Amino acid sequence: AMKQAAEHAARLGTRTMLILNPGGGGYGDMRRIAEAVGISVAVLEAPPDKSLGAPASVEQGGLKAMARWLESGASLPDLIFFPDDYVASGGLTALLDRGVSIPRDVQVISWANRNLGPIFPLPLTRIENDPVETGKRLAGIVVDALKKPHKKVRKAIAIGPRFIVGETTARR
Repeated sequence: AMKQAAEHAARLGTRTMLILNPGGGGYGDMRRIAEAVGISVAVLEAPPDKSLGAPASVEQGGLKAMARWLESGASLPDLIFFPDDYVASGGLTALLDRGVSIPRDVQVISWANRNLGPIFPLPLTRIENDPVETGKRLAGIVVDALKKPHKKVRKAIAIGPRFIVGETTARR
């Protein structure tokens, strides 16, 4: 899904990407993949606000980091990637609060857990994970293995997020 997102961005003419990192290094694959398709990547650290509990701490960290970055006068990249749905909520709030138009001023791709976020006026272009479906599929594999422990051939299945094009990336 990350490869599809990076290729989509490159097809749209994206040359620069900012990744808002909430910590934990979850952005590394996207950075490597985006750079492989010719997109220059910068990372903005957005540590969680330790005075709050989860998930508000991550949202607040995203909001504070994006607000500070916007106040610095730095030029907007072509695209911002949020590798976490909670950091996206905070970062998107900061962008909207300062009048940044998405996708006219900057395009956005977010991580999103299905049915959990983030909320935005336009359908987000996103890498969407469905933890409930993934759990069901994994449970089915385990049950099958327990019922037939000597079965040598197991059907391969793909488990993971999918890329969905919304309205937060420009369609050129």
